[in-house]
Amino acid sequence: MLSSLKAVLKKIKSDLTEKDQIRKDSHENMRKATSLSKRAILLIHQKRFDEAEKTLSEAQEIILGLQALADKCPEIVHGGMFSAALQEHSEAVIFLNLVK
Repeated sequence: MLSSLKAVLKKIKSDLTEKDQIRKDSHENMRKATSLSKRAILLIHQKRFDEAEKTLSEAQEIILGLQALADKCPEIVHGGMFSAALQEHSEAVIFLNLVK
């Protein structure tokens, strides 16, 4: 019985460690997507449209990866930081399409 308890505790520890790493990685990616989108807005103001498009493409790849991760850990991804990243990216895409 003690060995099965140890196995359960080991599994719990492993799951929590994995979720913690996913949380750290996803938060880093959310910050990066937000930052790239803000950078794209600055590039648009400078009329550097090709660079802005490339930067927005990078941000979109990160966002798509986060959306795929949402199937595995929705409680981590669908928080305020993800919404902020989506909002910033949307604003940048809309702005680019308006001025280009």
